[in-house]
Amino acid sequence: MTLVVATTLQLGEDERRSASLVRHDARALALAELGVERSRAYLAALLATDVDLDRALDPMLNTECILLPTLGAGQEDDHLPVFTDPGWDEVELPGTGKSFRLVPHEGGAYLVRFDDNDDDGDSPASEAATLSNPGLGCVEGDDLAPGKSNPVRDRDQTVILTVVGIYPGTDPATAQARKVLRVRVGPRPAAGIIAGGTIEMDGASHVCGAHGDIFATGDISGTGCMCGTGCTGGPPAKQACDANTTCVAQSGGDVCSATGGGSSSQCIPGTSVPQPPPVRVWSSLNAPPGCVSGLCTPFYYLREQSGGAQVFMWNYSKPGCEKPQACSRIFHPGEAATTCGGCWKSVYDASTCTGAKTKEVRKTEDPGLTAPDPAPWTPCGNSAPLIWKTSNPAFASIVSGCDPSGGLYPEPSPGKWSKDASFSGSFQSQGALLPGVWMVEGNVEFLGNSPSCTAPASWKASVLAQGYMDIQAELSLRPALPTGVALLAGRDMKVWQGNTFIDTCGESAALLVHEQFYMGANTHLTGQLVVENAGACSGFVTGPSGVTLKGNATIEVTAQPPISSGRPASVLEWSESSY
Repeated sequence: MTLVVATTLQLGEDERRSASLVRHDARALALAELGVERSRAYLAALLATDVDLDRALDPMLNTECILLPTLGAGQEDDHLPVFTDPGWDEVELPGTGKSFRLVPHEGGAYLVRFDDNDDDGDSPASEAATLSNPGLGCVEGDDLAPGKSNPVRDRDQTVILTVVGIYPGTDPATAQARKVLRVRVGPRPAAGIIAGGTIEMDGASHVCGAHGDIFATGDISGTGCMCGTGCTGGPPAKQACDANTTCVAQSGGDVCSATGGGSSSQCIPGTSVPQPPPVRVWSSLNAPPGCVSGLCTPFYYLREQSGGAQVFMWNYSKPGCEKPQACSRIFHPGEAATTCGGCWKSVYDASTCTGAKTKEVRKTEDPGLTAPDPAPWTPCGNSAPLIWKTSNPAFASIVSGCDPSGGLYPEPSPGKWSKDASFSGSFQSQGALLPGVWMVEGNVEFLGNSPSCTAPASWKASVLAQGYMDIQAELSLRPALPTGVALLAGRDMKVWQGNTFIDTCGESAALLVHEQFYMGANTHLTGQLVVENAGACSGFVTGPSGVTLKGNATIEVTAQPPISSGRPASVLEWSESSY
C-alpha cells in the first residue's frame, strides 16, 4: 500500500510539473509575441520620420565605422530599442555574447535585439545609400569595399528582430521557460503601379518590365496589356516590351481585364489589395537627409511673391536645421522662425527686377549650392540659364475645402499654398534645373526637354509640386531624395505630349500623385507610379479613375520599385525555437 501511494504521488507530481512547464512555455511564447508586436510598432514609428532604420541599429548615430568590419566607439546602445518601460534593463543573453533590451511584464519578461540583414551586399546597385552621419565612416552599399557590410546602417528598411520571452522571473539564466522568435521585419513587396480606385487601361496601353505588377483597390478595366512581348504600342522607339516577364495584376473590384501579351501574367479580380501609401507633399520624408558639413543636398523652395519669383534654400548651418527630416513636416518660409520655417534662407528675389525678369529664375550650377549655408544669387541682368519661369501670376486658390484627406496643407485655409501660379521648368543647357530637391508653391509645367541620362551621375533632382504637374516634355530623372521620389504632385499629374519619354535612368525611382493621373498618346514612363486618388480638387485630370492610360501609353518598371505597398515594418518571415 505504501508503494502504491508513493507511486501515485510521484505520478501526480510529474503531471503537475509537466502541466506547469506547458503553462510556462505558453507564457514565454506569449511574452515573445508581445515583444515582436511592440518592436514592430517601434520600427514603424521610426519610419514615420526616417527613410531607413539606421536608428534601430545605432540609436544615437554615433558609432565609428572607419575600420569596417570592425566598429569603433559609440557601440554601447547599438542594436537595442529605446524603450522607456519601468524596470527595463540591458542584459547579455547567456551563450550568445550579444546585448538585449529586457522589458519586464507580468511575472516574466521579453528581450529584444535588432540586427542588419546584410543589405549592403543584397540590395540592388541602383538603390541609393541613405548615409546617416557618414562623417564617422558609416558609408553604405557601393561606397563600401567589395565584400564588406555595415552592421549599423540600413538601406532597405529591413532588419532582423530577435525576441526572447522568458517565464517566470526576469533572469534569463534561471527562467524555467524560454521561447525565441526570429523575425524579418520590412516593407511589403512593391508593385510597378499602386493605385487607389480604378485603373483604366484603354487602347494599346500597357505595363511591362520585371517589376510590372499592378495593385488597384478598385477595378483594372479596359483592354490593356502587361508584361508580354505581344504588348504593342508606345512611342516609335519603344513599340513593345523587351521580353516576356510574369506579372500579376490584382484588383479589389470585380473587374480585372488586362491581358498577358503572350506571357503567363495574370489579372486577378476581387483580391484584398492594400491601400496605397499616403502621398503628402509636406511630409518630412520628402525632405533631403541631414547635413552638417561637406556637400549637402540642395533644398529649394520656389514661389512667387510681391510680383516676382523667389527662391529660398535650406540653411543646414543654422542651429536646429541640421536635419530637415527631423521636422514634424516641411514648413514654408512664412511660418514662425521658432519652427523649421526659420530654416529657409532667401537666396533669390526678382521682385525688384523689371519687365519679364520678375518672372524668371536664372542660375548656373556651382559648388556653393551644396554648402551648408547657401550664398545669395544674382537676380537681375543675369545671363545664366533660365531654370523656372512663372506663366501665370494670379494667386487665386484652386481648391475650396474639397480634400477629404485633411491636413494636406499646413494653413487652416485649404488650398492657400496651392496657387494658380504655374512654374515652367526650362532646360537651356545640361543640368539647368539645378540638382537637389525642389518644393514648388503652385503648379509645375515641364515644357522643355531635360538633359538625357548621359548627364553626369551626380546630377540628381526631385521636384515636389504643391499643385498639379503637367508634363509635355522628355525628362530624365535621377531622384535626389533617398526615398526614390523623382516627381510628386500634390494634386493631379498629366503626361500627354506625343512621343515623350520619362526616363528614370535605370534607377529605383517613383512618381507620386495625391489625386489623379492621366497618361496618353505615344508616351513612355520608366519607373514606379503611386497614385493615392485621395480627392478630386484641381480638376486638371477629369474622370472617376485614379489612373487613366490611353492610346499607346506605356509604363515600364525594370528597377526595384522604391515605394512598398501596405504598412511599413511588416512581419515578413518568422521562426520559433526554445533557446
